[in-house]
Amino acid sequence: RDKWLKPGGQMFPDHARLYMAGIEDAEYKEEKLGFWRHVRGFDLSPVAELAIGEPLSDIVDAAAMVTESQCILQIDLLTVTCAE
Repeated sequence: RDKWLKPGGQMFPDHARLYMAGIEDAEYKEEKLGFWRHVRGFDLSPVAELAIGEPLSDIVDAAAMVTESQCILQIDLLTVTCAE
């Protein structure tokens, strides 16, 4: 934006929001973490312990949501700086 957008130029989208919600879905969990138990014939289940601590961005069925979603970050893309 700083390099290519002319003064007074418009940018779409000009705002971004990040939402978070808690989910419970045993099938989803098995798909993401159970995978590590059988990787080409090897049991890499210790990797699953590391993977469970990592944030995950994905699309899930609304029925799996167990909390209300909350906006945790709002960004004005026209004014945000790298330092922010």
